[in-house]
Amino acid sequence: MKETNCDVIRDLLPLYEDNVVSEETAQMVREHLKDCPECREELRKMRTPISLPPDEDEEAVKRFLEHRAEIRKKQNVKIAWFLAVVGSIALLCLWYVWPRGWNTLTGPVTDEVVSLSGAVIELYHQTSANGEVDIGFHSWLIQWEEAEGPATEAILEVFQNHSYRKSLRNLNPWDDRGTGTANCVLIDIIWSDETYRSFSVGDNGQMFCGENLYYTDENLYQELTQIIQEYGTFQED
Repeated sequence: MKETNCDVIRDLLPLYEDNVVSEETAQMVREHLKDCPECREELRKMRTPISLPPDEDEEAVKRFLEHRAEIRKKQNVKIAWFLAVVGSIALLCLWYVWPRGWNTLTGPVTDEVVSLSGAVIELYHQTSANGEVDIGFHSWLIQWEEAEGPATEAILEVFQNHSYRKSLRNLNPWDDRGTGTANCVLIDIIWSDETYRSFSVGDNGQMFCGENLYYTDENLYQELTQIIQEYGTFQED
């Protein structure tokens, strides 16, 4: 029974040490400890304080805190660099696609327009009486000499009344940058300093200036089409 009694006494030792047991229980523990060296050793261990040497403990804590601070510092630097790079890319993209006016779009051209030509190309399809589908293109052409005067002024005014946003697709060298539409207006302009620009405007609001793709209002296509149809000549298939 000694083993069982020892188990019970060892469960009571913490309460006995804290003096929170009844006098009857305390007396039972004391009687047991007189004859049991194992339980006396267990009580001795409980009463022996466990502590690290103050100097070593302080130094270990200090090294730990310094190491943690260094890790956090490196993490903060990485986060700051990441945010700076992402922010710079976002600002660059925002600047790149910011709406531009006509004068910015054409570059540093300061001389007046001396020649202009334009064409409208529209896909059509119609079904004949026998059920055959005829598909082709209708086109209107305004020649260089036909565009002089009111036609040139009207076309340039339309261009100046719209804004143009560069597409991020321009930055992808593998993008074919097609407009995805068969209907387009083609405008060629020559300035007095012999600067030449070619513009292709789709009915979906996309426009090419040279090799650069821009987004603009779909009304640009409609307004240019009306002018060319008014001043130009319809071309038979």
